[in-house]
Amino acid sequence: EMGWGGLLVEVDARIYKTLLKKHRKAWSANVCLATHPYPSKELLILRDISISGMNTLASHDLRVNMTKGSSVMSSMFTSAQCLPLSSLLTALKVRHIDLLSLDVEGAELDILNTLDFSLFTID
Repeated sequence: EMGWGGLLVEVDARIYKTLLKKHRKAWSANVCLATHPYPSKELLILRDISISGMNTLASHDLRVNMTKGSSVMSSMFTSAQCLPLSSLLTALKVRHIDLLSLDVEGAELDILNTLDFSLFTID
């Protein structure tokens, strides 16, 4: 009705499937937002699906102390493709953002720091 579009990003595949069932008039991506200006693979800690909030990047020390291939490891962690927000916006040919809402449990500033504000404007 208002002609609005959007981009929805959700890293957790379980939540992403639920998101798709809502049939939003927006692009969606099952990735995490990178905290640096280049794509990467990251290890994320899975949370109970009933807990709101983004999965948390696993610390190096915790990863080192886990036994590779253990059932505990596979149930607690997942590997995720992370893309810079600017890459997603550029792919969609978005240059202006009316509303930007990030809920990433503390990584908001790092994600915003990857944006080149000479290429994107935000109201």
